[in-house]
Amino acid sequence: MAKKYDLATISGWAIAYPTAYYFFVSKTRPELAERLAYGFEQAIKDKSFDQLFAKRIGPLLADANLEKRRIFHIQNDYLPKETPQMRKELWHPVFLQRLQ
Repeated sequence: MAKKYDLATISGWAIAYPTAYYFFVSKTRPELAERLAYGFEQAIKDKSFDQLFAKRIGPLLADANLEKRRIFHIQNDYLPKETPQMRKELWHPVFLQRLQ
């Protein structure tokens, strides 16, 4: 991944920076917001989100060898207060160590 994106790496180190991703929809479409929230919650419950994450992100994480790296956790002071930090099913295990 580092070569593909021209990134520098330090063998044995990694940075963990919690961030959140949101969908924004028009205020005139509350039904769309509700449907997206419902669909996401269903994907979490039925594990289809985990399957998609493993398929798309899993190879990148495997290449990162996180279990062999020292993880430096950086606090994100800009993470919205509404971010569900205590919902462990929404976070990668690297972040769970710090959030609990």
